[in-house]
Amino acid sequence: MTIQAQDNKFDGLPEGNPSPIYIEDDNLYVSATEWDRLCREQSTSPLVSVLSNMRVFLSRGRSVRLIGADGRIEVSADRASEFQAILDNANRRRASFGLAPAIPLD
Repeated sequence: MTIQAQDNKFDGLPEGNPSPIYIEDDNLYVSATEWDRLCREQSTSPLVSVLSNMRVFLSRGRSVRLIGADGRIEVSADRASEFQAILDNANRRRASFGLAPAIPLD
């Protein structure tokens, strides 16, 4: 997956936004319910879109945190090289729902 020069859709999110995807202290947080919703979608387009934006977010020196159902951080990535952990988590979840991977693993 190549990172294109583009505006990051997450840059406009307000700090501490109570939405399912929000930024706090330069970290991007995705709630467990939103992550599950994205991973359960038959169409991979919504998940692939969020994953692409996460990769750009990480490439800009920011961090991504996936929140688990228990409220703790389930996956944490602090640099672009750690993006694979997020992708692996998404594809494991999709497999548990009997769905194909969102993005073929390299």
